[in-house]
Amino acid sequence: MSAAQKWVVKVVERSTGRVEESIKASHERVADKIAAGLEINLNHDKYDVVVEPLKVE
Repeated sequence: MSAAQKWVVKVVERSTGRVEESIKASHERVADKIAAGLEINLNHDKYDVVVEPLKVE
């Protein structure tokens, strides 16, 4: 993994797997902080927060 690895934080609806929100981050630590902020008021019964490396196509 290179130092320039980008990350993405996704809010995913559990029942459909649909991505409701996608936020790009420059570093894994930044992505983790974004995810932590999203988790505060998230409806955990309906949505999940996923942090993963951004796939370059």
